[in-house]
Amino acid sequence: DLEGFPWAPGLFEGMRMLRDAGVKIALASVGWEFVVKRVAEELGAQWTLATKLDFSTGDIGHAWSEHKVTFASDLATELKIDHESIAAVGDTDGDSQMLDYAGLAIFVGPSLPPGKNYLHMPSADIRDIAAAILKG
Repeated sequence: DLEGFPWAPGLFEGMRMLRDAGVKIALASVGWEFVVKRVAEELGAQWTLATKLDFSTGDIGHAWSEHKVTFASDLATELKIDHESIAAVGDTDGDSQMLDYAGLAIFVGPSLPPGKNYLHMPSADIRDIAAAILKG
């Protein structure tokens, strides 16, 4: 149950804007896969990357920041699109590789990583982010 989950402002409206425009949505997170998949289901995201726990062995398959750029690249290949067609949203320095790969890089953390020139949207209102993505 995701009741009481700390959703970003405008999350459901912004994601609806993207889905209605035909934008394909993927979520990449260092969070646990069982949570990320549930959130993706709630938001209509088709692909996920997250930290996996193998319950039978106790092994953890981390989804580190460097895996996010590979995830984005693999999706571009699967969808037969150029990486310049990808919009990526990140909130930490660890998202820089993924953001550098994307054609539109949006950073929602409080301050931009040093030396980076991403679109900075620290309010993290997903409606505004969706509008920026749709504007291109």
